[in-house]
Amino acid sequence: MAYLGVDDSDEDLMQVGDNPNHIRILTRELWPEDIPYYVGKPLRVTDVKSSDLIPLKPEHLYDWARVVNNPHPMDRTRGRALILVNPSRPRMLEQVAIKVQGFVEARGLSLETLGNWDGEASTAMAARQTLALHGGAYPEVFKMQQRALRALVNYAALHVGVPTSFKASNDRLELERPVFTRARGCKKAPLTLSNADDPTHRSDAVKDQWIVTERLGIGRRLDESNQIVAANPFAIRPGDFVEATITLDISIRGLRDRKGYIRFWVSRVARICRKEQVPKASRAPKPPPTVSTQPGLATMGDDVQWPADNE
Repeated sequence: MAYLGVDDSDEDLMQVGDNPNHIRILTRELWPEDIPYYVGKPLRVTDVKSSDLIPLKPEHLYDWARVVNNPHPMDRTRGRALILVNPSRPRMLEQVAIKVQGFVEARGLSLETLGNWDGEASTAMAARQTLALHGGAYPEVFKMQQRALRALVNYAALHVGVPTSFKASNDRLELERPVFTRARGCKKAPLTLSNADDPTHRSDAVKDQWIVTERLGIGRRLDESNQIVAANPFAIRPGDFVEATITLDISIRGLRDRKGYIRFWVSRVARICRKEQVPKASRAPKPPPTVSTQPGLATMGDDVQWPADNE
């Protein structure tokens, strides 16, 4: 798991808090202290080994992650994946997954199992679960997160020679996830959809062509124990503060005229606090900690114990 970070060469960091020691800090630690969090202690750069931190300079990214052939592509156009470099275990392929935070925007919110699908076979390929995040009253923090994400996408785009379709301004991040997988040639077994997933059983009409093979992980934080438990899609509402796990979707078409795109797909969403629990806009973000000289994107094990997909 990866966590975005910045250093104080960015002028925006100085707007968030004093930083006299030229610290590099994880962006999640710049959000206000009174936004509830579910980890036992703040995850800072000093909590991880330097080898688990991504260099901030683009020229050093190649030693941290590379685009390689995807051993389990969703379809033939998605034959590439951004994989962590592990010199001690070169055959282990671990896809880069990043945690981002933000406030849920009402526009484009569609996290139900069948997403924005209208029930027509002709639109199944384009059906998506969608989520858009913004910085709320804390645009400086969100803008730094966006800048770090854009740098990673640009690196991957240069690596494979295709343009990006990264929908991210400084104040908005659009995330999505495909609903269906083409049934023909798919090696994954389809999920058994419940009545809650598909109340009218409309997916039965296209099951010979399109199947649902993975479920979007959705959770919510329990106020009493700070644990994340499974939740239904309607637990995520506009204005909630959430943490999402995202990966790069790399699609390439054609050998002579390489066309394609690179964008972020969401695999998990956890509601950290409800809209009603979000601090007032007048409260300032917390200053960064006063330790560490390490680069600022950490790869760590997931701190959320997610329920199994079929639970």
